[in-house]
Amino acid sequence: MYRRNNIVIRLGLMIIGIMIIASLSGSTVVNFYLSGKYWIHEPLHSSIEAMGSLAALCLAILVLLLQRYEGYTAHRVWISCAFASMGTLDLFHASSTPGVAFVWFRSVATFAGGLFFVLTLIRDRKVRPVVAFFPPAAIALSGLILGSLCAYHPHILPLMVKEGRFTVSAMAINLAGGIFFLIAAANFLRMFLARGRPDELIFLNLCLLFGLAGVLFPASELWSLNWWLWHVLRFGAYLITLPYLFFIFQRFETGLQKIVAELRRSNEELEQFAYVASHDLKEPLLSVASNIKLLQRRITKGHPEETNEFIEKSLQQLTMMQALISDLLIYSRVGTQARPFEKVACDAVLSRAVENLSTRIEQKQATITADPLPEVMADQVQMVQLMQNILGNALKFCEDKAPVIHVSAVRGEGEWIFSVRDNGIGIPPEEREHIFEMFGRLHKDKFHGTGIGLATCKKIVERHNGRIWVTSDQGQGSTFFFTVPIHDSLQGIGP
Repeated sequence: MYRRNNIVIRLGLMIIGIMIIASLSGSTVVNFYLSGKYWIHEPLHSSIEAMGSLAALCLAILVLLLQRYEGYTAHRVWISCAFASMGTLDLFHASSTPGVAFVWFRSVATFAGGLFFVLTLIRDRKVRPVVAFFPPAAIALSGLILGSLCAYHPHILPLMVKEGRFTVSAMAINLAGGIFFLIAAANFLRMFLARGRPDELIFLNLCLLFGLAGVLFPASELWSLNWWLWHVLRFGAYLITLPYLFFIFQRFETGLQKIVAELRRSNEELEQFAYVASHDLKEPLLSVASNIKLLQRRITKGHPEETNEFIEKSLQQLTMMQALISDLLIYSRVGTQARPFEKVACDAVLSRAVENLSTRIEQKQATITADPLPEVMADQVQMVQLMQNILGNALKFCEDKAPVIHVSAVRGEGEWIFSVRDNGIGIPPEEREHIFEMFGRLHKDKFHGTGIGLATCKKIVERHNGRIWVTSDQGQGSTFFFTVPIHDSLQGIGP
């Protein structure tokens, strides 16, 4: 998640202004003071274009790979298609000798790249991984086929250059591509001003430089200094993607760290599950087996009056095991059967949790109050489970007095901080960290439970990129806190 940073936005606008001024100043100097001068250097030109082609193809792949950590979206697919088309066609341009095909490859690369970038104006949406990888691969393959066909049969191409000057066809194709890039740059500017994402600033500058290069094309001649100028602009556009590469590798590193942390957490959960399988699940089964053996002896010896007692104990143990298995299933499904995040009204979440606990609330004669709660981007089912578990805990640990529970939320730095305050028995300081662990039960002899409820709460909160903790005074009650990040689309929405 990215937070809008006004300093970053002002710095970005300053960079954009400098680039526009530098580009226009360079064009003015060349037109007025260096007009009519030419510099023919095919090896340098081929090297620049080859490096640009390699950079474009690498960016096409990296943009796709980054989506593994940020989600597959249509915008990223179009951007990858743009780089794939420019990379393949620029490769043929770099290897061609000056002539019709030479200019054709360059012109079509500009047009195709601009066309795909301008498609980012279409509303963004999530796509499946297969859908994300197919179009760029198809575009790259089509570029190779088209390039090979045109390289071997240049006579089928329209006239692109005549007596060192570009034809109307060449100028029109490049101008159209340049306009497409400038339109895309305006769209990235809009998104950057709204969200301040660093990658949007980089794509904005890249489209701006490619757009200026396309617009300046009609004013140039083959090997003129103006012609070299827009080559410099295009090469500069690829150079400014270096920060984007750093950004990508940073995201890769963050993604790998998350994977490692998730694997470590999964290993800990497996160890805890092995413990429960060997102890907590085994214990009630042994108890049931023992009661059945005693029951068998009593029946054999003719003491039917004692059989009901053993049957009752067996049923209690089986009920306990059933609750334990049920809670384990809920815990395991937090990550495996999660739903996509959506806009969730937390007032409705609280109402649903209270409704689910209505019988216990009536039995305990509990009073539950709440301040207005915000809307968040979350898994609604898991938010209800989270609230229900915390409220259920407050109802349980109240001894003889009627529970009084209050729920509220305050806005923090980029997150909502929820609190659930009760008047229960409190939690000893040395136990406050352990209660969120699997089977971290307090007062086992006085209060029944599986010890999984708060561990499930922690897992739900962590899935939502939040934190959970508790403050408590012995005998004075406890306050459970948890946070949920504020999503960009819900800025300003709250109680």
